[in-house]
Amino acid sequence: MLRKQQIEDGLDLTFSKVFVPYYARVVSTLAPSSILEVGGGTGHLALVLASRTKKYVVLEPSQGMFAVARDVLKGTIAELRQSTIEEFREEEAYDLVLSHMCVQVVSNLDKFLKAIAERLSPSGQFLLSLPHPVFYNDYKKFFPREKFRYIDEQNENISFSITLDPDQVIFDVPYHHRPLMAYISNLAGACLGVTYMDEVYPSEEVQNLYGAPWKDPRYLVLGGSKVANGRLTRLTRSTA
Repeated sequence: MLRKQQIEDGLDLTFSKVFVPYYARVVSTLAPSSILEVGGGTGHLALVLASRTKKYVVLEPSQGMFAVARDVLKGTIAELRQSTIEEFREEEAYDLVLSHMCVQVVSNLDKFLKAIAERLSPSGQFLLSLPHPVFYNDYKKFFPREKFRYIDEQNENISFSITLDPDQVIFDVPYHHRPLMAYISNLAGACLGVTYMDEVYPSEEVQNLYGAPWKDPRYLVLGGSKVANGRLTRLTRSTA
């Protein structure tokens, strides 16, 4: 499995140098007793975080990724389920629901976020990381400049490679571009309030590992909790 090898060889800079230390700091600050990771992929993030909590459950619907994660997480406390968040039927609520770089592949964001809300404890927190909607297309150019308008939602099956392994191309991955308003609106529709936002920008030392400093932030993290009174309403796009 290519992704497993890239991560274990330290070739995936964004994972190993940006997000692993990032999540380690956040989880240490929040100190949740239970974590649900939605879309756990190869299981390597769970491998790092599972020891920092009492209960860690990983959802991964892909059969191939599930098989890799099962091997990676062997001997840890992490419990692995081959399921989407929408299909997950266990009744337990979690202190932290975490989804790393998944929302951009989700076609029905409304159902996805409502399912996350259902799994949160009353005081629970959610964290969603994603490619930064404002800047990411300038970086990766998934959509041709003449066809891309930030405000318009659009999707494409994309191919990409990582900085330190450019010859190994990952093909046919669904990718949904949505403006920030779409994310905030759908979170509101799920009665999830955003109280945390971070435009992830690593240290200059880490940026230089990519071959050049970052001009703009490439990733975004949104976090928050349930809104107890459920009075948030969806945003609508202004036509003025």
